[in-house]
Order: sequence, then structure tokens, then C-alpha cells
Amino acid sequence: MMTLKQRLLHLTEIYCGARGMSEARLATIIFDQGGTYKRLRLGGDMTTHKWEEAMQWFNDHWPDEQPWPAEIPRPIITTPPRGDTT
Repeated sequence: MMTLKQRLLHLTEIYCGARGMSEARLATIIFDQGGTYKRLRLGGDMTTHKWEEAMQWFNDHWPDEQPWPAEIPRPIITTPPRGDTT
């Protein structure tokens, strides 16, 4: 079973690979701190709130052409889908 940190890093790897984006760029977009993933990989931690925000971000921005990993539960949608103007 994956830890919460491992789930986040796994999604990060898949997303960055699908988008051709560096982890530092993605960390800047999600956390406004480009070194977040590097810090996590070196043993750092994050608050539950930040983890939940990141997971929601992935849920809201996941590439349509990329299947969500089966081993990671997808978050419950708490924000409107992209393009929803209601």
C-alpha cells in the first residue's frame, strides 16, 4: 500500500510525463513553491491541507487521455469541472 506522499509523487510523475513538464514547474503551479517535490523526495513533509489541495488540483486538471492510476483512489469532486460556468 502506498503512503499519501507516495500517492502524490506517483501522480506527479505520471502528470509531468503526460504533459512534458518538470516537477519544479508543476510544484510552482500547485504550491507556488518550485522545490516542493524535491523536498518531499528528500524526506520532507507537508500539511494535510496542502496534500488535499494538490489531490484536488490533480483531479480537476488530470489529462483526459491519461487514465487515472487504479491504485490511487480518485478524490471526490469538490470543485466544478473545468469550463463549468455555473
